[in-house]
Amino acid sequence: RSIELNEISRSTSLALLATQSKLAEIDSTAFGQIPATFNNTTFASPDLDGLGVVTINSANPALLGATVAFYWRQKNGRVIGEDQNLNGHLDSGEDKNSNGVLDTPVALYTEIYKE
Repeated sequence: RSIELNEISRSTSLALLATQSKLAEIDSTAFGQIPATFNNTTFASPDLDGLGVVTINSANPALLGATVAFYWRQKNGRVIGEDQNLNGHLDSGEDKNSNGVLDTPVALYTEIYKE
């Protein structure tokens, strides 16, 4: 059990690094290009069997909400996060708590203001 917990901790750290890197990439992009460049896109981490998903909320033209989440499969086959098939989409049976969102322990949110 200890080995499994260590592996989950390692994978969580790698997933967090991947999401932070993607947020830095978004932050370095011109404000007007962010929705077209990143909304509903996916990305990978070379060290994990998983998928990152970026969602940009552009309802307010002067304020963008960016959510970056990562879902992955452990070596023992356990999937971390609700995206059980790791396709980046909410499919039937995946939303365990019925909140309309694919939850994961590694999800970062930030708001980006137009300057």
